[in-house]
Amino acid sequence: MADAIFLYMPEFVSGKTECFRKQCDFSQNTFFRQQTKVIWNDMRRNCQGLGANLASVHNKPENEFLLGLLPTASSRGWIGAHDGEQEGQWLWTNGTVNDFTNWCAGEPNNLGTENCVDINWTSNRCWNDWTCAGQIGYFCVTDA
Repeated sequence: MADAIFLYMPEFVSGKTECFRKQCDFSQNTFFRQQTKVIWNDMRRNCQGLGANLASVHNKPENEFLLGLLPTASSRGWIGAHDGEQEGQWLWTNGTVNDFTNWCAGEPNNLGTENCVDINWTSNRCWNDWTCAGQIGYFCVTDA
């Protein structure tokens, strides 16, 4: 894990940046949580428009950190994992190694066509593969 630094995690609301957490000694990345519900491809473009990528998760502390950014225990959020290029081969959109997962029991199940990943599925707070056309909030990340 990287050295601790102060982070600002702004939430983008109507083009304005409001800090909803002022500091966190987590890693050398800044995470953004967007509440606006969008499909996965729009989320990817929105993150890129902020100079960011979709959030990738590489260990349990990162996963717990993102879960902590959700506004309620029942909120879900898109992350940057997908298997849209080859079914069953999960990739991060930022090209980093897929070295951690937190799938719910029975997931990924590709029910219908589910090529994207949301976190905080069920009370187990685990990952679910879901249709990329679903609309939920999302996470972006930039290097600090």
